[in-house]
Amino acid sequence: MGRGDSMKSLAIVSILLIVVLGAFGTACSSGSNSNPTTSAYYRAPATTQSLPTTTIVPATTLPPTTTQPPATTTAMVILTLAVAGTGTVSPAVGAHSYSQGTVLSISATPASGWQFAGWTGTVADSKASTTTVTVNANQSVTATFTQVTTPPATTLPPSAGCDCPPCDGG
Repeated sequence: MGRGDSMKSLAIVSILLIVVLGAFGTACSSGSNSNPTTSAYYRAPATTQSLPTTTIVPATTLPPTTTQPPATTTAMVILTLAVAGTGTVSPAVGAHSYSQGTVLSISATPASGWQFAGWTGTVADSKASTTTVTVNANQSVTATFTQVTTPPATTLPPSAGCDCPPCDGG
């Protein structure tokens, strides 16, 4: 930086100091050995003016606070499935936990030699092997299977001493 640039910078800094410190009614000088030609004093105007007011608006506004309703909890209930006879059920035999009000599909499959006879307990269709149950409270449902019975084979005794003539086709 040249000497001229340094002088300009010093002059700008001096002016800034005069303005800033002068705003407080303080005498300013360029040094401790100041003389009247290098000192300055800023006096505030005798009358004051109102500065315009500015309203500051945030860049984003938050949505109003809302109160959330309390969380609802659904009661858990137990459905117990059982089998009478020989066969399987779905869901499997045992106790199962469900949310109250659940509508559940259940099915029954007989083992070989057995047939589905019906459901006991509260189900939509007690005669259908696949149906639904609405689990509103602890409850039990049983699939009943019965063994398939076959009538005994009937055997006729051999014809003994038949005395009818053989048929000759005519």
